Amino acid sequence: MSDSKVDKLRSKVESLLRERGQVYQILPDKTVLIRHGSTAVSVRCAEFGDNTVVRLLAPVATGLEDITPELTLFLAEQNNDLIFGKFSLDTKANAVWYEYALLGDQLDAEELYSALAAVVLTADKYDEEVCSLTGGKRFADV
Repeated sequence: MSDSKVDKLRSKVESLLRERGQVYQILPDKTVLIRHGSTAVSVRCAEFGDNTVVRLLAPVATGLEDITPELTLFLAEQNNDLIFGKFSLDTKANAVWYEYALLGDQLDAEELYSALAAVVLTADKYDEEVCSLTGGKRFADV
């Protein structure tokens, strides 16, 4: 697949965000960053087989001091109850993320906005609780 398909998807995502009046910034690696409350959501466009995908990731807690059985149980139980998205534990970076993926080839505005809202509101809702379990820090604190 050529980069042009991913580039077109990036342009579409930015256009949809501009139409909505969403404030965002473009990072050097072409990630779109949207800040909200004590967190932010990264929007990354990439290849997925012969298709494209939009990955939305929000840091819930970074710099974890302790990854405990209580934390992993908490994340698993929350994942069971969540309808959209999931928590992920990144043991290499000592971080907890909330993430969601959308197929990019047929992306529409409502799907993107709903996913953005689900990711940023969920991460913002849980960041203090996860930090209290891990000794980590919220996005806003680093």
